Amino acid sequence: MNFAAYWAFLLVSIVLDCQLSQAQTTSVWANPQSYFSCDFEWTCYRDISQDLNDDFQWSRNYESPPVWNRDYNMFINARGRRPGQVARFKTPVISPTWWPSSYCIQFSYIIMGPYVGQFEVITENESHGVGDPIWISSGLQGPYWNTEYIDYQPTDSFKVIFKATVGPISFNSYIGIDNLEVYDGECQSTLLPTQSLPNSTLSELNCDFESNSDLCGFTSMGSYRWRHREAGSNYYNLLPNVDHTLNLGIGHYIYSNYDESVLYSPSLTSSGSETCFSFWYYLQPRSTGELLIYLQSLNGHIGDPLAVTSSLGHGDGQWQLQQVPLLATVPATFYIVLIFRRNYSSGIGIDDFLYKQSPCSWRHIQATTGNCNFEQSLDECGYIQGGTNEDDFNWNLAGPITMADGTGPNVDHSFGNSSGHYMYIQSSFPVAGDTAKLFTPMLTSTKNPRCLIFWYYIDQDVGELEVYLEILDAVDKIWYSKTPTGHQWKLAKLDIVPISSDFTVNSSTYMYVEGGEEDKACIQTPPIN
Repeated sequence: MNFAAYWAFLLVSIVLDCQLSQAQTTSVWANPQSYFSCDFEWTCYRDISQDLNDDFQWSRNYESPPVWNRDYNMFINARGRRPGQVARFKTPVISPTWWPSSYCIQFSYIIMGPYVGQFEVITENESHGVGDPIWISSGLQGPYWNTEYIDYQPTDSFKVIFKATVGPISFNSYIGIDNLEVYDGECQSTLLPTQSLPNSTLSELNCDFESNSDLCGFTSMGSYRWRHREAGSNYYNLLPNVDHTLNLGIGHYIYSNYDESVLYSPSLTSSGSETCFSFWYYLQPRSTGELLIYLQSLNGHIGDPLAVTSSLGHGDGQWQLQQVPLLATVPATFYIVLIFRRNYSSGIGIDDFLYKQSPCSWRHIQATTGNCNFEQSLDECGYIQGGTNEDDFNWNLAGPITMADGTGPNVDHSFGNSSGHYMYIQSSFPVAGDTAKLFTPMLTSTKNPRCLIFWYYIDQDVGELEVYLEILDAVDKIWYSKTPTGHQWKLAKLDIVPISSDFTVNSSTYMYVEGGEEDKACIQTPPIN
């Protein structure tokens, strides 16, 4: 090729490249429209363009994740991705019909997951290219849909870019978008309806799943991962045949037998002092499944787990109590996040959620029976001593050998010999009016009458033994005695009428000399003829 031909060929190549570049640039910004609206139901989703230079693509799906509770939408799931990876899509070219102009970018979105990443809205201008984000959101925004309105003043034709970034850990975490509109004019002052929170923010929570066919306001992430069930309909013997509330096959609880099942509580509030979140759980014996409990603020990532439970070390087929003390330093509003990680062929049951604005104590234990013969510890019975500001000294758990000085019974009532145990009080420096209180577990309400039965022993010159029924904030005396029992155990039976709220029973003794023993307290439902 001679030099003249070479330069002619080079000139033609440069001209062609320039024309192609101009054509590509023109095509990218061709066919502008004055607005864009898409609910992702029909063909409008074909007008958006996935960024081919990002790490992965947004998905359009009707069914996953089902917590969305709506029709087609666009979403990303961080599971299986690397931290920091991004997915982007763009709207078509939007060009105002007159200048200057104002636009509203309006969309519904959901950001949900224990390690959720970041969601950004960015504009790309025909003259100046991609700009800085005009809206950023990260951290859990609640397990429900929000609607965002962004006022934007374009200087040229533009596109809107939606960018999702994977969080610090690859886990089931979702960012979703729906009902996207970019229209001429300022954003509406009246917010459009959004999906409401399953429950409003709660200061207390008490759920036994007996009157709830759903999850009591809890939100399950993932297809059918947490379900409400009747205990008797066992699932391949992976779950208990009785619930914890009623201890019956007709009782109910929730369960999961899926890998990495995530359950969000309703949004909870803290009073600024120590609070307590508790529940009962059942893990299949000899399995290696575990349950992790996290706290997550409304706009933050979760940190280390507050507690981790597993079936290791537990007895065969027993409901276990998990109490999670929440310090005064927790956020004012937050979620409790439960994550169940299972091994092959294992499941978990959960019952009797309780969130109280008070420190954790055994008084928060729910039970259908307060039966206890005191041959085991108080913790095993679910009984607790009165708190620091509730009484002056404690009851003691001991055998008759302790009372060898003859001031108390020389045999217990359960076995009738010196090997048994009972509860007693003894004050070395008695002061008139001093009290010692002992509380049963919180007992589940019932439609049937109940009978409180206990055996008691009162020595000479004792104070008064009293029994109270505590329902919510009301405390009523239902029995008392200060009559010595004549060196023998005496039976007491008290009727408790049907009530609509959970309750507890406590006994208080006003002492000025030692004495006053109580044994074998139980709550029983008498047969109905």
